Amino acid sequence: MRIPGFKNRKYETEYLVQAERHTDRVYHRLDFPLPSEPAQTDFRPRRHAATPRLSEPRPLSQSEHDWAYAKRALSRGDDPEEIIRRIADYRALDKLDPLYYARLTVSKAQAESRASGERTPSTGTASRDLNRDP
Repeated sequence: MRIPGFKNRKYETEYLVQAERHTDRVYHRLDFPLPSEPAQTDFRPRRHAATPRLSEPRPLSQSEHDWAYAKRALSRGDDPEEIIRRIADYRALDKLDPLYYARLTVSKAQAESRASGERTPSTGTASRDLNRDP
């Protein structure tokens, strides 16, 4: 927006912004007639992008693969710390903080397993909950 009386310094040479009055007339709605017939334009309604069909599964993201891996490993009874280490090692080049990402993935997988009533084998430290203190 240019305000009269100020200099426009956007370009190399300064430009003084001025307001000019060309008429004293006040315009009204009827001063702008609209055509009574529809305009002849090549109007085509915009089509929405086709949504993928349910029968055509989309490829899983790497995060979804990690999530599935964590859930499978927990259901097998693998040690949560070992699962975290494996995911962090695998994602070391992809994530800014792979250990945080892996710990979050595994702890959320544990929480979902508890919420859905899934049971994990209780061998070794497999049943240890990462959200609780030892």
